[in-house]
Amino acid sequence: MRLWINKRPGATHVFKRPDDSSKAAYRRLRDAFKDAVDRSGIGRPVTPQDCRRTVASLLAARGVNQKVAAEFLGHSDITTTSKYYQAVQEDTLRGVVVSLRPTGTEGKPIS
Repeated sequence: MRLWINKRPGATHVFKRPDDSSKAAYRRLRDAFKDAVDRSGIGRPVTPQDCRRTVASLLAARGVNQKVAAEFLGHSDITTTSKYYQAVQEDTLRGVVVSLRPTGTEGKPIS
């Protein structure tokens, strides 16, 4: 299946053929993505939304400012980014705990 990339200035859909409805373009993209996931052998369902969340989490893990992440993800409101996409990683929480310890206690395990 071939996906078309709409390069017209002002186009509102990336993958849309000139004769497509928005629903047809969405279905074609959804089906192509599902086929790619099935072929990958991941072994579980993955959606394009999962990919967006992963990108947002990677941006957060690299210390990218939330406002920049919101712009990158195309969110008009930063609360969308912070509420749904910026998951706090366990390693980040451990780092906060370690930074709050008194000097000389870095080697003790975190409970």
